[in-house]
Amino acid sequence: MLHKLSKTIASTSVGLILLFTKQACAQERDAEWRNQFKARTTPLGSTLAEPPAPKQASGKVSYTFHFPKDPSPEEELILKDIAASVEKAVKIYNANTTLKKELNIYYEPGVPTADGNINGSIRFGKSAHNLRVALHEMGHTMGVGQHQNWPKLMVGGLWQGKNANKILQDLTHDPKAILHGDHMHFWPYGLNYDNEVKSDEDFASHARIVNAIVKDLDSAK
Repeated sequence: MLHKLSKTIASTSVGLILLFTKQACAQERDAEWRNQFKARTTPLGSTLAEPPAPKQASGKVSYTFHFPKDPSPEEELILKDIAASVEKAVKIYNANTTLKKELNIYYEPGVPTADGNINGSIRFGKSAHNLRVALHEMGHTMGVGQHQNWPKLMVGGLWQGKNANKILQDLTHDPKAILHGDHMHFWPYGLNYDNEVKSDEDFASHARIVNAIVKDLDSAK
């Protein structure tokens, strides 16, 4: 009896050690990416030539602006920036994904930064409305952090879907690369901060990873 109990305890201990080791590795990798962005160093993949585009990319993302009828001179400038960012972001998604979405764009001065919802709405505040923000929020409308299957695939800070990890591995030339994230975001290429962006290639790479993330989400059981 004691022998069986000791064997069970030993087996449990080994399992816990392996679990803690895996979590530690994930945290170390996560910290590595975050430190790169803080230090403004070059993320993996940004020095590559044009990343591989998905075959027959034919995204069908459209948008409608719901702006104030009588904006102030200050608001006119903000609305102009929002419109330009959204138009560019939609072009990037349509050129690099096969995603379909009808977006409704709002200007809400009370919104601290911006927020995108899986229902297709994006609200921009006064201070955050550049291209990086537009692309990031479009990711949320596609399901990043909001799809019902997100918790099934973002486990322990590591993405479990094959499609998105394969795209990241192609972009970085790292066969062991894996997306990291939390309950709402992913990285690298999640465009969570302005200093993540090193070149226009990063915008296209973001869209391609989101395209693959959606494939993983839709096929998750």
